[in-house]
Amino acid sequence: MPTPSQAKPALKSSRRLPIILLVLIALAACSGLGGARRLRDAQDEFNEGARLENRLRYESAFRQYGPSVKSQTDIGVPAVDRPEQHYAAALEILASIREPEAKALANDKLLGTKLTLEALCQWKLGRGTAAVSLADTALANLDPEREPRDWVIARTLPALVLNDEAYAGIPDSFTTKNEAQFAAVAQRLLTADKSALFFINEAGQRAQDRPIEIWLLQVELAVYANWLKARSNLLGEREIPANEKLLLQAKCSRLEKISLAYADEDQKTAARELADGWRITLFGTANPE
Repeated sequence: MPTPSQAKPALKSSRRLPIILLVLIALAACSGLGGARRLRDAQDEFNEGARLENRLRYESAFRQYGPSVKSQTDIGVPAVDRPEQHYAAALEILASIREPEAKALANDKLLGTKLTLEALCQWKLGRGTAAVSLADTALANLDPEREPRDWVIARTLPALVLNDEAYAGIPDSFTTKNEAQFAAVAQRLLTADKSALFFINEAGQRAQDRPIEIWLLQVELAVYANWLKARSNLLGEREIPANEKLLLQAKCSRLEKISLAYADEDQKTAARELADGWRITLFGTANPE
């Protein structure tokens, strides 16, 4: 296992979820005609944006924690290509699906899938209100028994937006103690009746397979990472409370365990590095005491 300095760097919590996964929506049953074909095209555009965003995020992380990376082209990304272009293109494709095709998607039980993908695109473009509204509509068109992955993603969307909003209220460094602002951030993340953690826990009840559980765990860790940043930069408190430290250590161990179980033999190092990266993000070391 790599030492903390050798491990792939975790990404600092940002307005966006630190780890962006590809869309998990399954379209294998699509006929490939009309709206279903456009839905697949939109998914491809979204996934291309997610792949690009992952690569750019690692570029940013390596600039701070690892080898020097000078530009997008150093990691094979054309300088003119931006993730937002792909998310916007996916939205355009989805908007081109007209009423008759949308009815056909509904008959094929794919309308909820379309709405979930649309909500994800809106979230990635910073349009939180539209994302949550679309996610609510998607849930009304999804069967959690038949489409658990799509349902989990749609149910988690409010948590992603709340995490973004909370991050926007956290300064980059500590200057003056601001308990009121910390309380507002903590409410969005953890303490309100409809906090990010509330939606994550609800979604977790339907997280039935490893990829979606891995993704949802990382959403939760991102929420806690922002809570810790708020404690540090709004209260000046850098020590992690004992109960939360134990909880987060357990969640990182869970992430490593299920990632290793899901990984092929040649992916096991990456699975360990994923968990170590989150430990570094949360505790500043891959080996917290």
